[in-house]
Amino acid sequence: MKNLILIVMDALRFDHVNPEVTPNLMEIAREGVFFKYCLAGGGTTKSSIPCIISANYQYDPELNLPTVLKKAGYTTGCLHSNLMLNDFKNGFDTFLDLKKKRLLSKKTKKKLRKIIGDKGFKLLKAIRRKTKTAESYIPYERAERLVERCLRWTEEVEKPYFLWAHFMEPHVPYFPPENDLGLSTEELIKLNDKVIEAAWRKGTLTEEEIETIKRLYRLEVSYMDHWLGEFHRKVDKENTIIVYTADHGDEFGDHGDFSHRGKIVPELLHVPLIIVGDGVKRGVVVEEDVSHLDLAPTLLDLLGLYEHRFGLGRSFKHLCAE
Repeated sequence: MKNLILIVMDALRFDHVNPEVTPNLMEIAREGVFFKYCLAGGGTTKSSIPCIISANYQYDPELNLPTVLKKAGYTTGCLHSNLMLNDFKNGFDTFLDLKKKRLLSKKTKKKLRKIIGDKGFKLLKAIRRKTKTAESYIPYERAERLVERCLRWTEEVEKPYFLWAHFMEPHVPYFPPENDLGLSTEELIKLNDKVIEAAWRKGTLTEEEIETIKRLYRLEVSYMDHWLGEFHRKVDKENTIIVYTADHGDEFGDHGDFSHRGKIVPELLHVPLIIVGDGVKRGVVVEEDVSHLDLAPTLLDLLGLYEHRFGLGRSFKHLCAE
């Protein structure tokens, strides 16, 4: 049976997948099938992931890719740093949440903000910025480290396997390891704090700040792209299918908001999709509309497990199978 690797790049907009920003992804696309018009199931992680793994708008804990593949004899694993993914852990032999522990939870922060007010909360964050380092501020596992973990996992587990690796770089905070804007760690934290305030509609950003965060976002995407290229070059691709996609996009004030609030707009719903591997066509660009809702049925078909199909989606195997 074929291995399956699902790479999800959190908050990656389709319009940032191009030779300038993501040369490695574009090179990978030439090895397989590049879908120009893939529709996400929602503008947030919680709304889109059910479509990706359950082929349904609601998550089914019994009928999803990991549970079905596990029953079919697969070793299953998920490596991620997104708290939202903890709702989708059924069926995984390995479910590793790499999110860094915080002193205060989101729930606690909301309560504190309610008590001390917006001004008091912003003052508290300003004080915090003086003591924070880049490493302590970024809440997720960096792509470089995640790639190392994923490669080691694929080498150590019994085959066939299903791996879901969730990369967080494009997601706010926009904090590339290196930036060409001359911004210090404190300045980056301050700007990202403003982005988060704006995302919650509790603050605004100037046009100059918006252009800066766009640049930081592109740098984050390029950094992630580099390590995805390293992963693709090093992983054993024999008898393996690899999928590259995003759960949703991101908004930079395009429709009045920042980050992603689940709106039905192209910037959030138009996502990249690349499928490569054993039994997949090479060098094909598909211009037909496809949906994340159809992804799981298609992958089961490509794996030769069509009898296990589930959910609402329809297979588009005919667009990508040799």
